[in-house]
Amino acid sequence: MGLRSRAAVYLLGPYIALLAACGTLPLAPIATPTTEIITGADIVPPDPGYQSQIAQVPSLKTVPRGTATQPVVTAGGPWPSESSRSVPPSTSYTPQTHQAQPNIRPNTTATPVPYPTLIVLPTARQTTTPPDVTSTGNNRTGATVHLIADGQTDTYALISSALGGNPIEHGDCAHPEFGPHITQEWDAILGKDIFVFHIHVSPDNDRCLKFDRQRNEIKAYGKSPSYLKGFFGDTVTYRWRFKLDEGFQPSKNFTHIHQLKGVGGNDSKPVSALTPRIGDPEVLEIGYGDSDGNKTVVASSPLSLFKGAWVEVYEKVTYGYQGNLWSPGLTGSYWIELRNLMSGDLLLSYETVKLDLWRPGFEFVRPKWGIYRSLNSKEYLRDEKVRFDQFCLGKGIDDCR
Repeated sequence: MGLRSRAAVYLLGPYIALLAACGTLPLAPIATPTTEIITGADIVPPDPGYQSQIAQVPSLKTVPRGTATQPVVTAGGPWPSESSRSVPPSTSYTPQTHQAQPNIRPNTTATPVPYPTLIVLPTARQTTTPPDVTSTGNNRTGATVHLIADGQTDTYALISSALGGNPIEHGDCAHPEFGPHITQEWDAILGKDIFVFHIHVSPDNDRCLKFDRQRNEIKAYGKSPSYLKGFFGDTVTYRWRFKLDEGFQPSKNFTHIHQLKGVGGNDSKPVSALTPRIGDPEVLEIGYGDSDGNKTVVASSPLSLFKGAWVEVYEKVTYGYQGNLWSPGLTGSYWIELRNLMSGDLLLSYETVKLDLWRPGFEFVRPKWGIYRSLNSKEYLRDEKVRFDQFCLGKGIDDCR
């Protein structure tokens, strides 16, 4: 190459490279890669985020599109919407094509398969019973306890395996012909089995001990692991889901669907409770009871927001006194929020950092869930089914949130 040619290359080289990068300078043609059709179980979802979701789910089942009731819900909410998936839903699915790999024979005769819908199914046993820790304070160790319906295990045995001992207060003794008053059934919205708490205006009562009220509840109690009991100074968290029927009927008397109840001393009234109440309009109340037995409704929302909808609840409590000259010590605090499970809308909440949540003589405070109602206004009531699932109980650093 002559001196002039070399000089031209030297001067024009950067411009030639720039034109090639911008695509204005034709380059040598790129060979078309060979392809293969991946079918059946070998289909690789095109979205990397889709893979990460699968990796986080302990147990999955694939079903063809159109056979599952939408929306499909997981423990953290619904799966991504159809519009957010990399492959849009279609009746004619185009298989993915990939560059042929060594030692993989191309398959050109495969029949395309529908893009799968994923449904989270519970494992056979999703309860965890932590060690029985007896020390007090927030430095307890252990793991959150979960109670999740599985549709297979005997319902009473499943509840006992999580809460310990015999933690069920039901009306079977007064109504044996009905059978167990807590059952499991498939819920098409959640795509899994859930717990159903049954109660009947007649002949159910309160464990054949009291006849002016009815009770069908589960609870932590004296024989439960210490981890499930709230002692003075403990911070505990609870999370669960519930659904009231669209035609649910409260009365002007109490109908509790959740309680925090003390054991020992002045323990006849709950420390706090979620209570549907008749009125104009009907409401769901957050009620608080102080050391003198006085009840205060600290927050409420129209009951219509809750009827026929799955609701998720998060509750965080520090058990202590209000904090003043007459009751020195750790100050009690309370936080609860209820959200529509499908939309995430906040339906009802309450939070305070200075609340008397301990009464003289208390040994511990425990949670209760179910339906507990007065029969003093029986004319307002009807037979009910209240649905629950996904219970989580945590303490200290083990936060159910």
